[in-house]
Amino acid sequence: MYSFADAFGENGRPASGDGGVVPPNASLQIDLELISWKAVSEITKDKKVIKKTLKEGEGYERPNDGAVVQVKLIGKLQDGTVFVKKGHDDEQPFEFKIDEEQVIDRLDKAVMNMKKGEVALVTIHPEYAFGSSGSTQELATVPPNSNVYYEVELVSFVKEKELWDLNTPEKI
Repeated sequence: MYSFADAFGENGRPASGDGGVVPPNASLQIDLELISWKAVSEITKDKKVIKKTLKEGEGYERPNDGAVVQVKLIGKLQDGTVFVKKGHDDEQPFEFKIDEEQVIDRLDKAVMNMKKGEVALVTIHPEYAFGSSGSTQELATVPPNSNVYYEVELVSFVKEKELWDLNTPEKI
C-alpha cells in the first residue's frame, strides 16, 4: 500500500470518466499488485542496444566469442514492418558464428547474453544497425536512421573452446 499526501495539490481533481472527485490536498492510499515483470539488460553502456527477456531460458550457460549459435529471429521496424524472418515456417534455425560479422553490429552481443531456449526482444539504435544509409533486406527496406527490433529465440549453441580447454596441438 502506498500513501500520498496532497496527491493532487491545491486544485484536487475533478470527476472524469469512471473516476470520482478528489478534494484539494487529499491524502490517497493506493493498493498495487505486481503481476509480472520482464528483465531488461543493457547490451551497450550507451543504452542504444537493449534486450528485454520475454521467456526465460534454461540453465546458466551462454554463448561465448566464436560460438556457433542457432536462432529463430524476426526483424521489424517501429511500425511493425517485418524486414527479415529466419528459422520460422518450417525453416531450419538460422546459424551464425558470434563475432564473425554475419549479423548486424551488436545483435551477436545480445545473443551472447542469452541462455538456450530464451526468447528476447532486442532493440537496436541505428548507430549499431543500418545507420544513415539504411539497407535493403529480404522482406523490406530499412529506412535510414531507423531503430530495429529483433525477436530472437536462442535454439542452441556450441561454445568455442576456451584457451585453457585447448590441448597442445589445438593451441599451435
